[in-house]
Amino acid sequence: MRDRLAATVDRYTAAGSLEQLLVRAGDGDQGAFALVYDLTARDVLAIVRRFTIDDSLAEDIVRDVFVAIWRAAPLGERYRGWAALWIIVLSHNFVLARLRAEDGSEVPGAR
Repeated sequence: MRDRLAATVDRYTAAGSLEQLLVRAGDGDQGAFALVYDLTARDVLAIVRRFTIDDSLAEDIVRDVFVAIWRAAPLGERYRGWAALWIIVLSHNFVLARLRAEDGSEVPGAR
C-alpha cells in the first residue's frame, strides 16, 4: 500500500497541480482524470461516509461526484488554486442532496 501511495505522489508531483490535472482532463486527457481520481477518491469517500454507512449508496454518490468532475473539468481554469476545495464542497453537496432526495427530510449534521 505504501508503495502505491508513493507512486501516486510521485506521479502527482510530476504531473503538476490538481488544477493542471483538471485542465488536462478537460482537454480529454483520461490519464489526467484517472490521476485526479487516484488523488482525491479517498477524500471524497471519507466525506460521503460521514453521512451514510450504506456501502452501495456511498459508491453511487462517489461515482456521481466523479462524473460531475469529469463534466466540469473543461472549466478547470476557473478553479485555479481552489480545485481541492471545489471537490470537497461538490462531494458534500452531492451527498446531502442525495440523502434529502431519498428521505425527504433534514439530514443530521447538515448545516
